[in-house]
Amino acid sequence: MPEPHRTIGVDIGGTFIKIAALWSDGRVLASSQIPTAAGAGPERALLRLLEAVRDLLAAHGLEPGEMHAVGIDSAGIVDGERNLVLDAPNLRSWERFPLAERLGAALGLPVFLENDVNAMAYGEWRCGAGRGTRHLLCLTLGTGVGGGLILDGKLYRGASGAAGEIGHMPVNGRGPRCNCGSFGCLERYVGAGYI
Repeated sequence: MPEPHRTIGVDIGGTFIKIAALWSDGRVLASSQIPTAAGAGPERALLRLLEAVRDLLAAHGLEPGEMHAVGIDSAGIVDGERNLVLDAPNLRSWERFPLAERLGAALGLPVFLENDVNAMAYGEWRCGAGRGTRHLLCLTLGTGVGGGLILDGKLYRGASGAAGEIGHMPVNGRGPRCNCGSFGCLERYVGAGYI
C-alpha cells in the first residue's frame, strides 16, 4: 500500500465548482465551493478556481507543495490521456479548454482529469460504500444525470469514454430538445433544472 498523501480534488459541475484538500484514503481536510458561472467561460473560472484553491489551502495552513497531485472531475465526455473535456452539453464553452494543464502549471503539481461520475464511482469503490465489491454502479442527479461503472474491479469508460452518460439517453423521441442536441433525453425530465 502506498504511503498516505494529501491531494486536491476539484469537481466541475454545471452549477458549482467544489474544492477539497484530502488524504489519499478519502478523509477530507477542508472543502469549499464557488459558483461555476459557466456562461462567463473557462478562462475566468480558472482564475477564480486558482484563487479558491490557494485560499482553501492557506486557511488550513497548507501549501500547494505539500500536495501530491490535483484530481479534477468534470461533467461530460473526458479524454483522460490528453486531460481535456471533449463533449459537455452543460459546459459547452469549456470543451477542449486546457484547464487541467493550466491549473497544474499554476500550482506546480501534476493534474489528472476524469468524468465526474466515473470519479465518484471510483471513489466509492476505493474508499466508500462500494469498498470490497467487484462491480459497482453509481448514478447521479444534479444539473445533469450521469452514471459510472466499476466492472471486475476496474473503472469502465467504454470505447469512447461515454459508457455512463445515461442522461443523454433518449426516453421520448418527441420530447423537448436537450443541451446535447437530441430530443427527449432522460436529463430533460429529471435534471435539476427540469424536475
